[in-house]
Amino acid sequence: MLGDLLGVAALTVLIMITPGADLALVTRNTIAGGKSAGGWTSAGIVTGNLVHLTYSLLGVGWLATSATAFTILKLAGGAYLIFLGLQTLRVMSPAREEMDVPAKRGRRWWMQGLLNNLLNPKGPLFYLGVLAVFVKPDSTALYLALLIATTIGISAGFWVLFVYVLQISGVRRRLLASQQWVSLLLGIVLIGLGIRLWLSEAPGVL
Repeated sequence: MLGDLLGVAALTVLIMITPGADLALVTRNTIAGGKSAGGWTSAGIVTGNLVHLTYSLLGVGWLATSATAFTILKLAGGAYLIFLGLQTLRVMSPAREEMDVPAKRGRRWWMQGLLNNLLNPKGPLFYLGVLAVFVKPDSTALYLALLIATTIGISAGFWVLFVYVLQISGVRRRLLASQQWVSLLLGIVLIGLGIRLWLSEAPGVL
């Protein structure tokens, strides 16, 4: 069991440090709204990960192996990423301090993270791959619980650390000093990721 959990942990770390839409969105929102925005966005992403894991374990992961479902997901996800990218390019004014962000906007940050994660078809494909390797018909409830705790725990820990790093005074000062360029870059990245998602093909879909 320990070897399997270490394998799951290694795969989760690998996918977390790979640059992608979630990383770009958390960076964007943390710069715009401080650690509160970054924290809420990260919470939405972790919630999305939990949703992917849950329906995969419940046996409805066929959604990720259906060509039609994958196409719908990638079109919706790509459109959402492009929308976020265009929004980032449109609002390139100096970032407000965290204290200026109303607490009620937390739900909006959380929803952005959740939608960004759920609309990315790579999420269910990743979890289906992990489950296919490590989950067996005779896997116990304890084993499944530890698997979920490992993946979600690593994901949550990564985002806490990432948002913390972005809030280090030296890092944040440099980001704020060049925010227009950073926003431009993030907007282009989000749009590029959306277009790339539109053009992607699902590996092994039926």
